[in-house]
Amino acid sequence: MEVIPSINFFDEQPVKDLIPKLEILKNRGVAIVHLDISDGKFTKASPGPGPEFFTSTLGGMFTFELHLMVEDVAVSLEKWSALKNIERIVVHPESEFNVGDLREFCSRAGAELAWSLQIGGDLGNFVDMIEVTNATMAELVAVPLGFSGGEFDPSVLERVKFLKQIHPDLGIFIDGGVNDKTAATMKESGASGVVSGSYLWQSSDVGAAYDTLRTI
Repeated sequence: MEVIPSINFFDEQPVKDLIPKLEILKNRGVAIVHLDISDGKFTKASPGPGPEFFTSTLGGMFTFELHLMVEDVAVSLEKWSALKNIERIVVHPESEFNVGDLREFCSRAGAELAWSLQIGGDLGNFVDMIEVTNATMAELVAVPLGFSGGEFDPSVLERVKFLKQIHPDLGIFIDGGVNDKTAATMKESGASGVVSGSYLWQSSDVGAAYDTLRTI
């Protein structure tokens, strides 16, 4: 299954400390990194490093998937438009946004638009946004939103199955609670891939951890 490494830190130094591990993953063929973007309002998570930091430290190594855990999407997009190599933006239907503006931003950036559903989020509204925007990818959050290392909520698996029934071609990624055991159940439910942070970064051998997930 496809594995997208996730970065969710509130200070620059922990990200810098990851660079040797990120280089190992790049040598494994990883091309995209998932960045959790917080505004301190949509979730309790504090805002982390900004676009200039990621451009200078990782911009030559990867493209980026921006997971916007924010109240006002337009404000965040204005800020993060400074980031180079944006491949995808991931938006929560509960946020404030204009669909036309989202499409325009993605067109200018050459980026894909995807949607994210948090635990307890409105599944019907989520499906509506996927259909209105003709999105081909969605992410389901399987832990409390905002922080890494949360406990996996297995109810996400039923949501994957439901989405695959109504949209068989939809690419579905599960974000959070990923390890070698849960990833297997995620794939069985129909998930295309996973977004993983803690499992990779806390491993003593990040390359082996990535290979374990990738070959599930």
